[in-house]
Amino acid sequence: MKKVILVLILSKIAMAAIPNKAVLQPQNTLELLNLKFEKRKQIVETNLDFYKNELEKIAFQKEEHLSYRWRALTSLARIYKTDSVPYLEKALKSTDWFMRDAALKSAKELNLEQLNSWSLKALNDPALVVRTTAVKNLSFLNKNENRSVLWKAISDKQNFKNSQSLWVRKHIALALSDASSKINKETLQSENSNWIKLLSDQDKKIQEVAAENLAKNNDLYFSEKLSFQLKKQNILDWWKQQ
Repeated sequence: MKKVILVLILSKIAMAAIPNKAVLQPQNTLELLNLKFEKRKQIVETNLDFYKNELEKIAFQKEEHLSYRWRALTSLARIYKTDSVPYLEKALKSTDWFMRDAALKSAKELNLEQLNSWSLKALNDPALVVRTTAVKNLSFLNKNENRSVLWKAISDKQNFKNSQSLWVRKHIALALSDASSKINKETLQSENSNWIKLLSDQDKKIQEVAAENLAKNNDLYFSEKLSFQLKKQNILDWWKQQ
């Protein structure tokens, strides 16, 4: 019995003698990118210069899988903040849509003016996903001065395919709607004609956003039981009288 107790005591002492490594280093940077972000960040911060170069290599290595390239670029932005701007600018010029998209999504980690500038340019990106991210960024920024650009974008030919509305247009309508709380009544009412046009849009969801804004901006009240078609007709009748 005494021998058993002695063995247990000695084993505990031996375990205590083993140094506890606070940060377990991965075998390579790809393994690092498989870790959850907080753990990844903790490791990167042990050697910032080394990992900055490693992450840049992976982000712009064409042969690498897109998931690793995405994580590498977003890690640069989230960890290195403004020091990552040159990498994001490079990614925005990439021929790979997912790199441009990753750069736009990561830009929220930086200066908001930078985010606004990049997102406005990306409204004309050839990739629908990238344009949608740009619209979501502009909605997040909620700047009045961007409204004219968004109104133009919702009618832009590139946001239709074979005359059919693409999903980015719904996000543009929502961005215009969400920002309306910051605008004075007079300005909102000057946009009535734009919303009236959207009330006849081929996209039912855009029609609904238009109806909601016309009612809200002009103090029009309808019964909750009223069908959308009747509500729409009432708004059109009201508009004819203006």
